Amino acid sequence: MPKSKIFLYLLLSFLAGVLVASVLVLPGRTRLHETSDILKFISGFVTIIGISFLVLFWRKNRGFLYGFFILMFAFGIFWYQRNVDLNIVQENNLIDKIISNGEIRGIIADEPEFKNDRAKYVLNSGKMKILIQAPRYPEYGYGNEVLIKGKIEYPKNFSEDFDWKSYLAKDDIYLTVYNPQIEFLAQNKGNKIYGTLYKFKNRMESIFKENLAEPHTSLLAGITLGSKSGIPEDVYEKFKETGTAHIVALSGYNISVIALAIMFVLGYFTVSRDISFWISLLTIVMFVLMTGASPSVMRAAVMGILVLIARREGRMYTAKNALVFAGAIMVFLNPKILRFDAGFQLSFLATLGLILIYPKLEEKLKNTPELFGIKKAFMATLSAQIFVLPLIFYQFGTISWISSIVNILILPAVPIAMFLGFLGAFLGLIWIPIAKIFLWPAWLFLEYILEIVRLFS
Repeated sequence: MPKSKIFLYLLLSFLAGVLVASVLVLPGRTRLHETSDILKFISGFVTIIGISFLVLFWRKNRGFLYGFFILMFAFGIFWYQRNVDLNIVQENNLIDKIISNGEIRGIIADEPEFKNDRAKYVLNSGKMKILIQAPRYPEYGYGNEVLIKGKIEYPKNFSEDFDWKSYLAKDDIYLTVYNPQIEFLAQNKGNKIYGTLYKFKNRMESIFKENLAEPHTSLLAGITLGSKSGIPEDVYEKFKETGTAHIVALSGYNISVIALAIMFVLGYFTVSRDISFWISLLTIVMFVLMTGASPSVMRAAVMGILVLIARREGRMYTAKNALVFAGAIMVFLNPKILRFDAGFQLSFLATLGLILIYPKLEEKLKNTPELFGIKKAFMATLSAQIFVLPLIFYQFGTISWISSIVNILILPAVPIAMFLGFLGAFLGLIWIPIAKIFLWPAWLFLEYILEIVRLFS
């Protein structure tokens, strides 16, 4: 068996172990995690089996390798369990005190999410994160130090269709508080770099608002800046009905497609592959900075960069090992994202689709006209869509017979709208009138997306 394939199977064995553990032990079930003695027993039992294979088949290459695969599977289970247990040791000693006191002091540690008359904040006390849901006004921003007083409690699942506890637990949020009393204490207490990036992002979003109306503003802010405010509920429901809700938020899917689209268009106009690569790479870096460089966007960017590198080197197929390796590193750092982070799942599958499906489409359609690079952008979109569609069905709970049609119709317009929006907002920082030159054409593509979604909803 080739060394590259052995390496791939070892990584997949580790990921499989983490996945099995995450199914058996859901974060946030009881206190912070529901630990399972059965899971520990399974990990130990599988380890014994793996060692037995190494001993019994040490002279037989295939059997010996199976032993290592089994051990990596056991390590995945162990690693997830260890992560769970560490959280319990670190957090459980404090949680009862916080709940009984009914107050906690901390810093708003993430970009606030505002929607209609409500606000969501993530408070970091230095030892624990708490989700705050409160009236929108007065508004508080990233880096504000506040004192929270209210009924602090464990998250509750309000629906069988969505595990809210596990979704929060993947980001180490184990407590929530609704409508608390918030006392402002100080500002600029957060990370200075993140604070600057968020201000930069907010300014670019304001440029969208100055030049576009709703729901175009929120749609463009979502796909380009990863804005958390979201589009109006009635419009978002139409995206859900048509199976296209995944496009309204920035993800590795969006990043990969637009980076490849830029590379293809530049290539059509005879720009060298090296220059196209570096411009596309710079675009990804700019997107990361514009969206606040959150861990989820950085993970998505890593996968997008892998696709660019594979395309530049002309080895799309062999890039799957690099993708799985990158995914395994991310899961090693935070095992809960494998099952509970839809953004990570979308990014991974979209990138895998670009790596595995795109070369086949390129070969089959090599005799069709390029149309200013649109053909390649379309193929990239379709490649990613083939892999993410099953996950979209699973995540959003609906299977629409028109979903594939709608996605194929609107997804080629997404990278164009993103690129025009990105360019307009960036140049608008220099001089607002320049922004109009790019945002008005962006409006046409946004309107096209919205009209197609309305038509099929």
